[in-house]
Formats: sequence, structure tokens, C-alpha cells
Amino acid sequence: DRYVDRFRYLLVDEFQDSDNAQIDFISYVAGKADIRLLVVGDIKQNIYRFRGANTSAFKILEQRLAKYERKPVEEHLVYNYRTEYVLLEQEEDLFDQWRESDWLPKDDFRMEAQRTNDTLTAEQTFCPVTAPLTVADIEAAFQAMPQQEKNKVLAILVRTNTQAIEIGKLLQKFHETNPSI
Repeated sequence: DRYVDRFRYLLVDEFQDSDNAQIDFISYVAGKADIRLLVVGDIKQNIYRFRGANTSAFKILEQRLAKYERKPVEEHLVYNYRTEYVLLEQEEDLFDQWRESDWLPKDDFRMEAQRTNDTLTAEQTFCPVTAPLTVADIEAAFQAMPQQEKNKVLAILVRTNTQAIEIGKLLQKFHETNPSI
């Protein structure tokens, strides 16, 4: 109660990575203290499930706030000004599959690319892998990247810790056979 008069706002960034205890704490403080709450996040960027982050964090928060007769106002950012069109379209095609598989809510929306100065081709930006990944696959993807003055960066996205460990082993093998890269 001593904080009620000291604080008027509670701001939480990267809310999609909140676990149940954090959601309970945030809703309790916002509800009991009757302060303004702003949470920002993107469920497609939830990367902390391994430590208990809840993929339904936003829905749970809405339920918890209802106990205090608080109703959230949602704002969805649908325009993306940072990502190249080709990459964003490929990501959203993958997210469509996730929506169909209930890995994302059905009412999740597609982002719209606003960037028009694309320099990359589809092959250089995003290649979903459905078969087991090999060192040769990693090397081919790395070699296909455009030559630039900066160091090349190859990102491999996975959904589980087990997949990350497997990729780590493959990358170690890749480095052993290509020490100059």
C-alpha cells in the first residue's frame, strides 16, 4: 500500500516472456494500487518457455485484471518498417502454419511490410527446414549469403532446447571442418 501514492504507472516490456508468477504480480500491483498499466510484447517472440514463460500471457493477464474490474485496451501494430518485404512474407507464411496448428492464436494478425527497398532474394533470407539439418546444409546456407564488407551472420531458429543443442553440435562440426569461417 505504501507504493500506491508513489507510482502512477507500471510499464512492462517484452511481456510475452512473463511466467505465471510475474503475471500474477503485475496484475496484483496494477489492480490493488489502481495504477495505469502498459504491457508491450509480441507472442511470436516468446523465447523463454524453458524458464516458464507462458505463451498465453496476454490472455491470462486479461483474466487476472478482470478480478479488479479492469479491462485492457489492445492495440496491434500491423505495419513493419524494419524488415524486408521478402523476409516478412516468408515469416508470416510460417506463422500462418502455426496459427493452423494452434501454436499461435487463430485471431493473430499478419504483419504488413512497409519497406520497399529490398535487396535480398527469398533464397537469401529464409529457408524453413523440415528434414534433419546437416553440416552440409549449414555450409550451403552460409555460402549462399551475399558477400558484404561486414561479417556474415547466419541465424538458425529453433523451438526447443533439444533442437538448439543439436544445432550447436552441428555448428561445432562445421567450425572444425571450416576453421577460417
